[in-house]
Amino acid sequence: GREAVLAGRRDEGVAMWKTAAQPLSPDDPRRAELENAVAAAEAGRFAQAEAAEAKGGAAQSAMVQAMVERLASRLEKQGGSAKEWAQLVRAYVVIGDNEKRDKALAQARVLFAGKPEDLKRIEAAAQPAGPN
Repeated sequence: GREAVLAGRRDEGVAMWKTAAQPLSPDDPRRAELENAVAAAEAGRFAQAEAAEAKGGAAQSAMVQAMVERLASRLEKQGGSAKEWAQLVRAYVVIGDNEKRDKALAQARVLFAGKPEDLKRIEAAAQPAGPN
């Protein structure tokens, strides 16, 4: 429904949400979310809420990037556990920075060369997440 509303097909999106909400019990939180989306779309506020959320998403993305960079800097300067290196490698996978992922992975391979279990954990973190 969201894509339809954002594409200017409000009635289509609202109908989709109403159909999805119908079989849900009145106390199901998903029903409340759908009903709130319907109300916002019918009042013309849905696109405004989406725009505000997108702005917040950019701020959140910047915050996450800064946290990842702090972790990388600390690990480079002070070293860290295999768990921390795996966390850094996984963070780069999540944010889609393959170049930094590969650099961190190369550093970890050197640091944990004699520790196969630790290296296995770090290597696993470099893999893209599978389908849910």
